[in-house]
Amino acid sequence: MVRPSSRSRHSSSTNANASSARILFTGFSTLAICIWALFILRNHQKHVHEWNSIKTPDRFDTKGHFLSRSERLFDSNGKNGLKDETSIIVKVISSTDNASSTSFPSSSISLSPSTLTSLSPSVAATFLKDTISNISVIVDKCNIDPNNEYHGEVVAWGPNNIQPSAESCCNSCQETEECTAWVWCGQTSGCGSDRTFRECWLKKVPIADVMARRGQGHKKILWTAGSCFPRKVLDEWETQKNVRAAAEASRLRALKEDVSLPLVYLDISLDDKPLGRVEMILFVKDAPRAAENMRLMCSGELDRKADRRSITDRNSSGSNALTTTAANSNRPRTLVGSTFYRIIDQFIDQTGAWFDGAFNGNFDDDIGGLALMHNRSGLLSMANAGPNTNGGHFSIVVAPAPHLNGHYTIFGEVVSGLEHVMTINQLTRTRGTDGRELLQSDAAKITGCGQVRRGTYVDSIEFKAIIKAEIDRIIYYRSLANAERTRLDNLRRNESLPLVFFEVAIDGLYRGRMDLVLLADVAPLATENLLLLATGEAGLAPPGHEGAGLNYHLKGAYYYRIIDQFIDQTGVSTDSPLGGLFLDDAGGLALQHDRPGLLSMANIGPNTNGAHFSTVVAPAPHLNGHYVVFGEVVSGFNVALEVNKLSKGLPNNELLNSKRAQIINCGVLRRGAVVESKGYKDIIDREKTRILANRKSNRR
Repeated sequence: MVRPSSRSRHSSSTNANASSARILFTGFSTLAICIWALFILRNHQKHVHEWNSIKTPDRFDTKGHFLSRSERLFDSNGKNGLKDETSIIVKVISSTDNASSTSFPSSSISLSPSTLTSLSPSVAATFLKDTISNISVIVDKCNIDPNNEYHGEVVAWGPNNIQPSAESCCNSCQETEECTAWVWCGQTSGCGSDRTFRECWLKKVPIADVMARRGQGHKKILWTAGSCFPRKVLDEWETQKNVRAAAEASRLRALKEDVSLPLVYLDISLDDKPLGRVEMILFVKDAPRAAENMRLMCSGELDRKADRRSITDRNSSGSNALTTTAANSNRPRTLVGSTFYRIIDQFIDQTGAWFDGAFNGNFDDDIGGLALMHNRSGLLSMANAGPNTNGGHFSIVVAPAPHLNGHYTIFGEVVSGLEHVMTINQLTRTRGTDGRELLQSDAAKITGCGQVRRGTYVDSIEFKAIIKAEIDRIIYYRSLANAERTRLDNLRRNESLPLVFFEVAIDGLYRGRMDLVLLADVAPLATENLLLLATGEAGLAPPGHEGAGLNYHLKGAYYYRIIDQFIDQTGVSTDSPLGGLFLDDAGGLALQHDRPGLLSMANIGPNTNGAHFSTVVAPAPHLNGHYVVFGEVVSGFNVALEVNKLSKGLPNNELLNSKRAQIINCGVLRRGAVVESKGYKDIIDREKTRILANRKSNRR
C-alpha cells in the first residue's frame, strides 16, 4: 500500500482522486522509463562481459557506487565518470518499497561507456540515480571467469596473498605491477590437495593465453579466474578474432606444405571406434633430436633393419652395444597400440611408445626446442623426468601452458585433426575422477601411424651430423662406469650450480654439445667470468681495455691451443668482462687437476685471470696450485676428446692458432641458486670495485 502524506489525509475526495492519478502516472512513467532503458541497453549487448557475481545482489552496492571502489558514477559536476575501458552492469532489483507500489522483476542490463556517453549527463543521471533508485551499478574490470584456472608466470603466490573474495583478489591484481590475471579459491574445503580457501594467485599471463582459456571451464574446476586487461584491449581482441583465425589457418597450411619438414600422422580410436587422423609437422630444424625420435617412432624405420636395434645400438660397436628385451621383441617398434594414458583438462593429452624411443634411452634436450614457447594448442612437447631425460613419451598441448617453457622441448605441431585431440581432452570431464585428470585410461588409442613426407632437411648434412653427434654422446656416456655416470648425473642436476653449454663444430661440421657445470661455490670469480662470456651480456670491451671493441662472447671462438692428452684451450682476445684481470679464487686454486673434463683458468702468473681457459683431457697434477679449477664437463666430453685428437701426430703433438675447432653456439641452461645468493653477488661486486680502482690507479 502507498502511505498517504499528512496533507492528503485532510484533502477532499477530489484531491484524493487527483493524488491517486498522480501516483498511477508516476508508476506508469517509471515502468515506461525502465522499458525504454532495457530496449536501449539490450541493443548494446555486444559490450557485455559476463560476470558471475551478478547473481549475488548482496555483493553489490545499491547506492550507485562502483563495486570495491569509492568512486561515483558521476562526478560533482554531473558528468559521466566512466573510463573508456570500463563496462558496467545495471542490475534492476525487485522491490515493493516504491512510491508506485510497482514490483519490477530482477534483471541485469549491460551498459558500455559509449552507450552512457550518448545520453546527456542530466538524462543519464536522472535515469540512473533518481528515477530508478533501486538499481545496482557494477564495474566489470575483473572479467571474472567462474570455474576456471589460468596458467602463467606467478607474480604473487597464493599462500602469501590471502583475500576474502574474488573481487578483492582482482583488486590485488590491479594494484600489483605486471599482474594481468588472477585465480582465487572460494571453496572452504580448498581447491586441490594443497591449495587452501581464499588463496589468491596473481599471474602474468598474455592476453592470447587468457582468451584461449576464457569460458572453457566447468563446474569441477574449483577456482575462480579473472583478468585485469582494459576493456578496450579486450574489445580490440574480439574485433580481430576473425582476422587472427584466418592468419592462423594460413600459417598452418604453409607449415603443412613446407617440404623441408617431416609430416607424420596418428590414427586414433575412441572406445575402439575410429575417431580420426591427426597430422603433425616435426620441427627438425629447431629440435632435431626430439623430432627425429618422433619421426622414427611413426615411420616404422626402426623395424626395417634385420637386427631390430635402436639407431643408437646400430651405430655402436663391440661392448658399447646395449642389448635389451625390447630389441629382441617381435612387437613393431612404433606408436601403434599406445594409449593416451594421462589426460589433463585444458592442458595435455599424453602418450608414448612401449619402448624407450629411437635412441633406446635418454637423449638430450634440444636447445632450440627448449627456447620455443608453449603458447598455443596443438604443440608437441616432450615428456621427461628432468633435464635431458627424453625418451619415447610426449604430450600434445591443448591450451597455452607457459609454465612448461624452458623445461620441456617443443618438437612439432598438429596441422590437421586438432579437433580429435580436443575430443580426447574432454574425456576428463566425464570420466576423470575429479573432472581434471584421467589416468591410465585405454579409451583413446593409437591404431595407426606413419610418415606422409620425410622432409628434405632430414637428408641434409647438417641434420645427419647433429643426430650422429647425439648418438656418439650416448655411446660415450654408456661406456663410463656406473659410479662415474651417477657422479656426473648428480652434478649435472645440482640446481645450486650454474650449467652452461658449448656447441662445437670441427672443420665446419657439427660435432656435438658439451654441458659444463660451474663451481660457483668455490670459484665465484671464474664462474661469473664464464657466465658472462657464455651469454655475451657484457657487450663490447670498452676503450682502453684489451681487445677494445670486441665482443665479450665465446660464440665464434676457436680452440687455438690444443695439446694431445693435455688440454683444449679457448677464449676471446679481450680481458675479462669483469672489467680486467681478476684474482685467483682460493677455493678453485686448492682443487686438484686429477681427472679429465675439468675446466681450468689460463693465466700469465698469479691473479692474472682473463677470458681464456682450458678443458683438461687427462689428469695434470703439475697444474695444481697454479691454475684455478672452476668447473667440469658433465655431458658430451667425447666432443672435447674429438677436438684433442686434432693435435695428434703434429710436431710436439700440439696444434696452435688453428681454426679447425670452433664454438658455434653457447649459453646458460641454468644460473643456479648460488649465483643468485647475496654472498656470491657481494664477492663479484667487491672484485669489480677492486679492478676499477686498480685501473684508475695505473692511469695516474
